Amino acid sequence: MGNAMKGIVSVLSILCVHVVYSQHILAERHRESPPITNRQTMDTLNAHVAGDTSKVPLYYSKNGIGQTSIDALILQNMTAATAGTQQWSPRLRLSGQSWNPDSGKSSPVDWIIENQTFNTPGSGGVLTFGASQKGAPFQRHFALDESGRMRVGRSENFNGEDFAGDDLYVAGNETVTGDLNVVGNFSPGSVNATSVNAASVNSNDYRYRGNNVHFSVPLFDHFADAGNNAMTQTKLYQDTLYAGQLANDGDKLQLHYAGTFIGSATAGKEIKMLISGSVDEVVFDTGVVTVTSGSSWDLEILIVRESQFVVRCISHLTCGGLPTSAPTQYVRLESEDVDFKNTNNNLVLYAQAIGAGGASNQVIASVATGEYRPAH
Repeated sequence: MGNAMKGIVSVLSILCVHVVYSQHILAERHRESPPITNRQTMDTLNAHVAGDTSKVPLYYSKNGIGQTSIDALILQNMTAATAGTQQWSPRLRLSGQSWNPDSGKSSPVDWIIENQTFNTPGSGGVLTFGASQKGAPFQRHFALDESGRMRVGRSENFNGEDFAGDDLYVAGNETVTGDLNVVGNFSPGSVNATSVNAASVNSNDYRYRGNNVHFSVPLFDHFADAGNNAMTQTKLYQDTLYAGQLANDGDKLQLHYAGTFIGSATAGKEIKMLISGSVDEVVFDTGVVTVTSGSSWDLEILIVRESQFVVRCISHLTCGGLPTSAPTQYVRLESEDVDFKNTNNNLVLYAQAIGAGGASNQVIASVATGEYRPAH
């Protein structure tokens, strides 16, 4: 009889604990919760939350802490690390199920968060986020170390490693939607490529040059012959200068054209470069000159924006048979008819052959390239 009474008392004690704890869980969330100590194992906690736990949220409240950082839940591994053997933290695992309409099946999707320690003189750890689908091994594509450096990328699996160096490391090819503002130096060693897509600059490529990474945007490339028509001014090459490519003071264009003079030595030849907006503005003009037939010519032009309606241009033409009076020209273009910030304009290379012996295809352009470079 004594043993029976002891059993009844034990059962009643358990029921009382269950009722009291259930009332606590279902109480208003602002109430202070009793502290959960390290001595309370998960088995004990599960016993307290007996019943249908899917419908009973577990709350832990610690009110009135103000701006004091205080522990609420600790997942810890207290085993000391040894040489060659790190001791990671237990991980937090979030499990769900995903429906696949193609296979008509449900499959598990799991995320984990854990502290992965690594061997380093200063002692360190990496907070990693990993994911697994259909029970596959976890792949950790995002990691943050204790000093604030971050790594992210689909092509890498960060697993217990120190990533000293870059504050931000992105693995693989990434697309940035919107503006990307870089304050400070941009290292070409961290680019590891010759181009980055720049949709905001008409889908051209940014390219770097030199150690300081002065970005440039290719405007055009020509590598087909273009010649003048008989006795008339003819467009050899025409390319669009998009609005915004000279948006800031100091932005610049670097243009380079080359070709040959062919035919009668008595015909006058002329090469002219224009910026064409609502009106034509002359950047360079040889005037009508007589040159040796078969001479090659090379025209380099630098255009630098001074303001929204003003550019400064320096041009240099090299040619074996060209008179010395016209190879280098400087001009300051100021015109409200050419808006470099808000409207598209054209870069046009003209040529003609006139006078006695003048004919078509006596001024040939064979190659050209142009780049936009932003101000420093």
